[in-house]
Amino acid sequence: MSSRLFPWFFVVGFLLLFVAFSLFSVNETEYAIRTRFGEIIDTRYKPGLHLKWPWDKVTKFDRRILSQSYQSETFLTNGIKSVVAQRTLQQIVSAERAAVTSQMFGAASRNAIGLGVDLVDVRVQRIDLPDEVAARVYETMKQNFVKTASRLRAEGQQESATIRSSAERERTVILADAERDALRTRGEGDAAAAQIYARAYSKNPEFYAFYRSLQAYERSIGKDGDLLVLTPDGEFFRYLKEASPSGTAPARHH
Repeated sequence: MSSRLFPWFFVVGFLLLFVAFSLFSVNETEYAIRTRFGEIIDTRYKPGLHLKWPWDKVTKFDRRILSQSYQSETFLTNGIKSVVAQRTLQQIVSAERAAVTSQMFGAASRNAIGLGVDLVDVRVQRIDLPDEVAARVYETMKQNFVKTASRLRAEGQQESATIRSSAERERTVILADAERDALRTRGEGDAAAAQIYARAYSKNPEFYAFYRSLQAYERSIGKDGDLLVLTPDGEFFRYLKEASPSGTAPARHH
């Protein structure tokens, strides 16, 4: 092959490739939509051969598929009735909706084969009840919600009472432990004080008696509204009127 013909083969190949990606055909049973980078360019394509840019995308749909929606119309065949009767209303509109439509599609598809029709899909857009039935269903749902609310409220009150009882019991235990510790600490302090007083008294009994008398004088004498009835020769005023046994001078009266 001559080297001079190679560029021409390259150009011809490129043109053929360009034409192959620029031509598309539409059948009589198809719809075609041409888009460019996601934007719809044209949808009016008749059956035949058409041109496009290589980077355009053509999506085809079968025009033999007919969609029919029934709005606000009572439409209940035996097939649909048998499927609906097996489930509750809540199951139909929520969790098992896909299973319901699948069963409807299977039953309707078998019936459509005898008519020469290929059924593609069945969808339930909306489920309405007659007025007399809707009122009963609403009342039943209301009662169920009231029961659920009462049950949850009772469970909450029970849990609240349990928590409060536990907290009160724990509070009682904490206070009892604190009171016990306080009494033990107070008893230990009193015992230590008694030991200290006992040691002081054993070392100097006269000074200990004099110190205790001064404390008694401080607590009882010289306060407004106090009334003391004592005998003159009592032990209470011993250190105020007499000299101590050790020969010290008697305390001065004020």
